[in-house]
Amino acid sequence: MLESPRLLITSFRSDNAKALLQYYLDNWTYLAPFEPTRPANYFSLDNFNKMAKESEKNFKSEQGFQFILFSKQTQSVIGICSFTGVVKGPFQACYLGYSIAKNQQNQGLMTEALEVCCQYIFQTIGLNRIMANYLPDNLASERLLTKLGFEKEGYAKRYLQIAGQWQDHVLTAKLNDSCK
Repeated sequence: MLESPRLLITSFRSDNAKALLQYYLDNWTYLAPFEPTRPANYFSLDNFNKMAKESEKNFKSEQGFQFILFSKQTQSVIGICSFTGVVKGPFQACYLGYSIAKNQQNQGLMTEALEVCCQYIFQTIGLNRIMANYLPDNLASERLLTKLGFEKEGYAKRYLQIAGQWQDHVLTAKLNDSCK
């Protein structure tokens, strides 16, 4: 478990699958424009339990790191962040994805969480590069990533299928300063 001043940050496990499912159910209308289209069975406890088992396996093998952000004050899930597509060898990199509940925005909580989680990925896992990409009109993500020290590296047309449409993305990365 990781911790920040206002958050408890845990890996996605079977014992918190129900809480994560509730987060998605409560926030899906808000999150849908930033997410891939989901199949009908996605929002089931059975599916979230399966995803939790896969997450536990990936965490143990260092192939991916999915974190759930719990408010210390309310003990409820306020967001998630995931470090996926981990590549070792000479690349030592991964992709970052994240979301926060609509009612938790603009409080610095995601900045707080990602500072701790990126530090874990760099210092404990030892990766050299974390890549994060965002929709060009998502100014909140642009501000967040800039604040965290991510630098723009490019622009990719039709990069990901989001909300049923192929969408362009701004490509950014943060480098581990201790890897020279």
